[in-house]
Amino acid sequence: PLDNNCSWLDSLPNAPSRKKRWVRDLLMCFIYFVTGCLYYGFSDTQWGPDDVFYFTAVSITTCGYGDMTPTTDRDKLFTIAYVMVGIGSVFTLVGSGVEQLLASVQQAHDEKLKKEQQEAAKVTAKFAAKGDARGQAAAAAPTVPEDDRDVELIQRRKVLFFFTTLMAVMVAGGLAASALEGWSVPSGLYWAF
Repeated sequence: PLDNNCSWLDSLPNAPSRKKRWVRDLLMCFIYFVTGCLYYGFSDTQWGPDDVFYFTAVSITTCGYGDMTPTTDRDKLFTIAYVMVGIGSVFTLVGSGVEQLLASVQQAHDEKLKKEQQEAAKVTAKFAAKGDARGQAAAAAPTVPEDDRDVELIQRRKVLFFFTTLMAVMVAGGLAASALEGWSVPSGLYWAF
């Protein structure tokens, strides 16, 4: 059976862990980025190393400002293929990273919940040992009801965490763009979003 906290890939035998997949995806993205830098560095573009780095990063992250473009047909065709594969690579990396972050948040939540359940069990055991009816009733009842509200709350927290992280990354990108390009902060944020 599949566990709700992991993807179907984790249920397969010898499946890589989330962290290993994220490291693998990061390495693949880095190799892909270096490949693009090498291609543009040795092509007919006549770009310097900083322009090659900039164009490669802007191309595979879907920004494509249009301030630099390849001039030869061969470079244009390479760029089309490179961007199509690069976008998938970057999205895979981001997806793996978000999955890793959400898994760590879920693990911390589960550990906190387990600790609270243990503390509640100790308290109810004390009351039950003293013969207190409230303690006996509490000991007989589950300490944490597993109903739709609990699952819904966990899902809402995950979505909130995802959107908060996404907004933080977008704002950081906009601020970085405004600082690096000499743009106003609103212009940097506009281009980041």
